[in-house]
Amino acid sequence: MIKSADIMGKITTLEDRHKIQQMVADGHSSKQIAEAMHLSISTVKKWRSRIKKGQLASSMGRPKKGPLSSFAPDVADALTRLREAHPGWGPITLQLELGGEVPSRASIARFLHEKGFTRDYEPHAGVAQPRVARTERVHQRWQLDAEGNRQIEGVGTVALLNVKDVHSRTYTGSYPALLKSTRSHPKTDHYQMALRVAFTEFGLPETIQVDHASVFYDNSNRSPFPTRMHLWLTCLGIDVYFSRVRRATDQAHVERMHQTMVAQAIEGQRFYDWEHLARRLSERRQVLNHFYPCSTLEGCAPLQAFPEARHSGRIYLPERETAQLDLNRAYQLIAEGTYFRRVSKDGTVSLGGQIYYLAQAKPHQQLRITFDQHSQSLIFHLDKEQLRKPIKGIDKQSLTGELWPYGPFPCFQLPIPFDWQSHITSIGTRLFETVGVTT
Repeated sequence: MIKSADIMGKITTLEDRHKIQQMVADGHSSKQIAEAMHLSISTVKKWRSRIKKGQLASSMGRPKKGPLSSFAPDVADALTRLREAHPGWGPITLQLELGGEVPSRASIARFLHEKGFTRDYEPHAGVAQPRVARTERVHQRWQLDAEGNRQIEGVGTVALLNVKDVHSRTYTGSYPALLKSTRSHPKTDHYQMALRVAFTEFGLPETIQVDHASVFYDNSNRSPFPTRMHLWLTCLGIDVYFSRVRRATDQAHVERMHQTMVAQAIEGQRFYDWEHLARRLSERRQVLNHFYPCSTLEGCAPLQAFPEARHSGRIYLPERETAQLDLNRAYQLIAEGTYFRRVSKDGTVSLGGQIYYLAQAKPHQQLRITFDQHSQSLIFHLDKEQLRKPIKGIDKQSLTGELWPYGPFPCFQLPIPFDWQSHITSIGTRLFETVGVTT
């Protein structure tokens, strides 16, 4: 709504001026109009005079010289250089980089618009989407998702694997998965590495929310067997929460993070190698977590609004991951399900990527399969008998993956070697919590 201020400080809107115009046409005097609308007589007379000339718009506003005309020229020059170097940075980030509260974000936004640095956005509308259950505390639920493949000069084909805490809005991870080709997809080893980096910095969350990608969910069967990724998280004491099929809005926080990380760290930038990209992503996460104001947190940065989100309190150490895995949790998860598979022509059944030979089974026969947690055996239910086979692939080495601990893992400052009990009590000297990724 267009507004202007009169000499008494009273704001007159465009609606007020149309009302004055109507009352003038009805024959009311300036005094009558002023009393009816609680305006000064001088204001009414001013607008009566302008109405006769067909002028309803206010002549007040920004100086004709344009936005930032009241600032020194080097301010506009600095903004132009920053924006040209970082096309994804908006008014909030630019104000942070200038190191002060002036110019205001609104002034910077007007400047960007006038200089042609912005694009028009379509308004958000459509059918309202249901919300997933609300969280009650920090690190209660993280969202994990892949941004999609992109070619980055100096690095290759990369898919950003982003992780975000739902409750505090903390950016807990942004890992550049290096892929073999443009058609490749991130594998379990990539997702594990992304989470290991996040766990090292923020500790273990209670749950992780993911979509139905094949890494997390066996889409090839109506009775899906837990994937290696699912079992690995379960063994670490983390529950897996699946979003609804084809409902990207369930992953809204991490979906929005994709755009943010690309704009903050990648657009318009050049990278020497993979480590340079990983370091850049970590540096921008630190800015977003500590300084970047979030509208849903009343203008505070995530770790300003929720300082307790610096660590979940559930310690994770890469060098002790194998010791932290509890296979009994995986056995319990498998025992809760019932699985149906059809016997191949060779008398074999595939379950969880493992092959089991059943000499007594008939080709193409459908079997019901359960799991005995105590004997750690799969039970194949035939027509009149049961066959037991030791389960395969449920061991610590298989769950941690072949690349661990030799995969592309950003280097961190190791904790000072106090005794283990002191480390548990104080969480050691965790330098990476303040400086992020180092090389």
